[in-house]
Amino acid sequence: MDIFELYATDAKLENEGRWVNLGKDAKVLVARAGNDNFSARIKHLLKKNGVDLKDQSKENLDLIEKLVIDATAHTVLLGWEGLSYKGEPLPYSTANAIKLLSIKDFRTRIGAISDEMAGYLVAEQEEQGNA
Repeated sequence: MDIFELYATDAKLENEGRWVNLGKDAKVLVARAGNDNFSARIKHLLKKNGVDLKDQSKENLDLIEKLVIDATAHTVLLGWEGLSYKGEPLPYSTANAIKLLSIKDFRTRIGAISDEMAGYLVAEQEEQGNA
């Protein structure tokens, strides 16, 4: 069993993202969950907003969700092609990423993509000729 082949990930790819098809004409550029940029941004936002992670009040949980969406928009969902919103083409921007990530099931889909270790493996990139 080659541990490098099974588990070594590409740090650059984890931070800069990989393109994933969502459909025939749509794709998203997604960095890995918990990447260095995400960790730094969420720590900054939590501190800046004085978030108490033990506070389970609705207001605090809503604030945490808002901050996670912000951090995800800035550091995980890094681009897209072919997406629209309410029938209108939607160009990529951080503000538009926040809008789309505010839709729970889209956010869940992006989270699932960013959690897929296999897509960020060095061996996978070498196999595709991207390393």
